[in-house]
Amino acid sequence: MPKKTPPPVGSRHGRLVVEGTERRPRGKQVSTYLVCRCDCGEFRSVEFRHWERIQSCGCLQKERASETHGKHGRATTRLYKVWTGMKQRCNNPNRKEYPNYGGRGIFVCAEWDDFSEFARWAEESGYSDELDIDRIDNDGPYSPGNCRWVTRKENLRHNRRSRQLTALGETKSLIAWSEDPRCEVSYDALSSRINAHGWDPEDAILTPKGRWNPKRKASS
Repeated sequence: MPKKTPPPVGSRHGRLVVEGTERRPRGKQVSTYLVCRCDCGEFRSVEFRHWERIQSCGCLQKERASETHGKHGRATTRLYKVWTGMKQRCNNPNRKEYPNYGGRGIFVCAEWDDFSEFARWAEESGYSDELDIDRIDNDGPYSPGNCRWVTRKENLRHNRRSRQLTALGETKSLIAWSEDPRCEVSYDALSSRINAHGWDPEDAILTPKGRWNPKRKASS
């Protein structure tokens, strides 16, 4: 089967028109991106392999969402915030999370451009306000076949960027250490000691709550 080639300048898909191409690193590989101009006037770079899935710079989704606001009356709910956050991570290059989502090819399936469809799936899949959305395959899209609802701890454990700590002769994730019977504090406290205050890992794990000592810093 012949290898697909990028569409020529001037090619259109939905509201996007190709203005040129560029090569960018994506992990250990180099991918082809299409520099596109949207009918609304905005520009967006689209990875070539996702060209057929994306129809605008994001304005189409915003218009659909705006139309949906008046229909579902759920714009202030947590589920709606989950939906918008998911789409922002994948579609908005200005978001700090974008490099780990849209920047490495993660996208939201076309079906979930409609909040009502996403909400229907969520409710049928056991959603509650105490659960987070999680992709089963961390390299796969946000879609019904690749998503589930999990607790915060399960989500942190599955996260590809979960921080690893070495202490007491072992290396495991921060969430796993917080569940270790030797750990004296909760996950949030342990995370604060390590990430905000720079504690040595063993001190952070073994020191009981309330015994904070600013001198207990990781050695430089």
